[in-house]
Amino acid sequence: MNQRCTVHYRDGHEEEIFLTQWELGQFDQWAIRKGIAAIRPNHALIQEAPVLWMRVGAYYATFRDTAGTPKPTFEIWDASVIEVEPVDTEPVDPTVTPTPDEPSLE
Repeated sequence: MNQRCTVHYRDGHEEEIFLTQWELGQFDQWAIRKGIAAIRPNHALIQEAPVLWMRVGAYYATFRDTAGTPKPTFEIWDASVIEVEPVDTEPVDPTVTPTPDEPSLE
């Protein structure tokens, strides 16, 4: 797993980050500490809350190399972010509804 993303900040600057398995593990630990879990049985929180995953993952990716130095809390950092945009994925068209393939006439 290596998802490239661009973090768009309220002050106008942008930062490129990568979400890896390390950030996914940090997201899981963060959610456990906060008491946040998937609601549906046999589902992962990342499936039910993909935007939360992207934002928490981006927070950890942003500060990954700053061990030992002070960093803002997730909530303070999150308030400074407009969007975490995945770069390597196709954009989703919200007007298109997935439908089953139509049967062949042959």
